[in-house]
Amino acid sequence: MKSTIKDLINKDISYFKINPVVHLKSFIAKEEATEILTQLNQLKYEENIHEGEVVRYEVSIKEEKFVFIKQIKEILEEFLQKLGFREGYGFEFFVFKYEEGHFVPPHQDKERHKILFMIYIGEFEGGDYIYKIEEDVRHVELNNGDAVLSINELGPGNRQNPIHSVEKITRGVRYTIAGSFVSKNATI
Repeated sequence: MKSTIKDLINKDISYFKINPVVHLKSFIAKEEATEILTQLNQLKYEENIHEGEVVRYEVSIKEEKFVFIKQIKEILEEFLQKLGFREGYGFEFFVFKYEEGHFVPPHQDKERHKILFMIYIGEFEGGDYIYKIEEDVRHVELNNGDAVLSINELGPGNRQNPIHSVEKITRGVRYTIAGSFVSKNATI
């Protein structure tokens, strides 16, 4: 896991201007995903409602609960410094639980979200991650253990925030562990 993301963040920043969303296949091994799933099943989730319909469940988590999140955070902090982010920033971590029929409508992240890192756990079908940059629409088919790194800002003031969504889960349950690097000073 560490070497995959380490290789990625060592790329030249211009790589992310062309590829603001990067799909990391099999980022977590199946065995590790199974262990994490046991922990995720013990969390208490709240409904997330969009236009009167439950689209997913969610819970905020502390990085200390998951060792691998702490490792990822350390690596991403190095990358963020490379992008020019120094002070006034921090990480937020959430777990989103998607059951059959759950989805996320197209949206752009709020100004305070600079970088998103998402790991997908569970046995599921559907739920592709879709993003649009200008007129280019891309589908990312996700599987258990995959991850996505989405760069919304390539350094202070260099915003590229793609419109993105999650298609409906057609079978099973998917958990998304999302780490969001945010500006602590910006309003929500």
